[in-house]
Amino acid sequence: IGATKEQVIKYDFDLLPLEWKGDSFSVKLNIDVLADAIINNKLQQYISGTFEGDVLLLYGKKSQFKIGLDDEFLKYFPRTTKIEFENAAHFIHQVFPKEFTQEVTSFINKGSVTQAKY
Repeated sequence: IGATKEQVIKYDFDLLPLEWKGDSFSVKLNIDVLADAIINNKLQQYISGTFEGDVLLLYGKKSQFKIGLDDEFLKYFPRTTKIEFENAAHFIHQVFPKEFTQEVTSFINKGSVTQAKY
């Protein structure tokens, strides 16, 4: 997955939509919202137009999602800055929180370095 043993041990499993029920897990989902989305075809979006603003795309080379290689994505977001994390999978923000935060902060601040107030 791209996570070290220590990172897996420290993982906050409360972030998962699972609840322990004594001898098994149950999944915590908003069934009404999911049913509405499926019945009314809200899951499929037909995108048109182009976003002309700046976009930051952070992705892990080992991720199952190959968004960094998706030319169709870049067609709709031509001003994309792509940053690939060589040793990361999908959860970059959990495995490399410092580097992730640094890249996002730098992008938002247009490259200028700022000190945290805290």
